[in-house]
Amino acid sequence: MIYIEKALSEKDPFLIKGVTQKHELIENINSINESCLNGDIILKRRKNSFIIPYQYGHGITGKNEYVLRWGTGCKFSCLYCYVQQKINFTKILTVFADTKAIKEELQELFKIKKKILLNAGENFDSFICEKETGFTSRLTNMFSDFPELTVEYRTKSLIPENYINNVNSQNTFIAISLNPYYINKRFEKGTSDHNDRIQNIKALLDKGHRLALRIEPVILIDDYLNHYKKFFRQLSAEFDINRLESIDISLLRLTKKGFNFVKKNREIMSGEWILSTSDNKYRYFIRQRIIALKELKYALSKVYKGSIYIGGEPKNLLKYMI
Repeated sequence: MIYIEKALSEKDPFLIKGVTQKHELIENINSINESCLNGDIILKRRKNSFIIPYQYGHGITGKNEYVLRWGTGCKFSCLYCYVQQKINFTKILTVFADTKAIKEELQELFKIKKKILLNAGENFDSFICEKETGFTSRLTNMFSDFPELTVEYRTKSLIPENYINNVNSQNTFIAISLNPYYINKRFEKGTSDHNDRIQNIKALLDKGHRLALRIEPVILIDDYLNHYKKFFRQLSAEFDINRLESIDISLLRLTKKGFNFVKKNREIMSGEWILSTSDNKYRYFIRQRIIALKELKYALSKVYKGSIYIGGEPKNLLKYMI
């Protein structure tokens, strides 16, 4: 079931046209939360700001992007996910489906910014309910009004055929978050089938979509390098990997709560861990990180000649990546 805040549907009467499931308009949308079931979706307004600067943590390198906070909840069960470790985590998806409010915030931001990179998948999978709501399509169409804006959608979902075939924009790109088959199967439960996602990438490229790959979080299990080398070769064999605009690599890092949550998992906990003073997160020991990142970047460069970005690390480590 999809529950839609009545005030939102009145503000945006075209919103319901994208909804493909049984839906119900609700006067007081907050009153139905307790009756929702896993798999239900709520469309409502947001009471505070949509767009905020990305908080990297002291000394951590980044891309100076902003984050679009347009949804909460997740139906996946990735073992390492910090979102699932929050007290109020739910598998019920809530979409703050207000394109007009997002557009107004962008207009205000562009009064002080010439160019903006907007991460629309940091805290909420960009395509997790696109098939049911069509809202990502609406966002893409709205974003096209801002030629100086670049939007990154990030997802572990399959992008629906309707989006692949009918939606495209030069200022949005889709960043597929994908790990080797073994790691995906072991630690990213509930995400779309690994091979189906590779076929999804091929379909997106065939239709001319801008596409990137996010290999994160990299989990340094025993024999991790062979798993990732095999993964890189698989991607290169399935499609022209050099058509991807960029590939990011980021190692697993954990909040204190996340560390306590997964520390009994021997595969994830392989290697030594330290608490980083930069962003108060647990990371692999620095020497292990340097070796792993250099090995992974070198192995990937054998099949991919484009831009490889190392994310989530302090500047003093990245000097070893040259």
